[in-house]
Amino acid sequence: MIEVLYQPLPLVLGGFIFVALFLALRRTRLRSEHLLAPAVSWFLAALDEWYMLTYEPQINIRIDALLFMAAIVIVIPVGILLTVLHRRPSPLPS
Repeated sequence: MIEVLYQPLPLVLGGFIFVALFLALRRTRLRSEHLLAPAVSWFLAALDEWYMLTYEPQINIRIDALLFMAAIVIVIPVGILLTVLHRRPSPLPS
């Protein structure tokens, strides 16, 4: 199952989902810039996977994939929690 998801196209789509959430929430009171960290981690994993498939197809043991998957698993909940918990200050009435 993981080999189906851990390919360049699904990883790029995951990154675009977080960018779309960032763009959708940036006008709200939520601080949506925290959603860019998961997007960057997805894009870096896609770039690494594309490189490995293109230039190193004979590699059998993939330690780099474990590192990127661990980063994705850690950064997604942290980015979502920070987005939900941090709010912009409301403007003071004049």
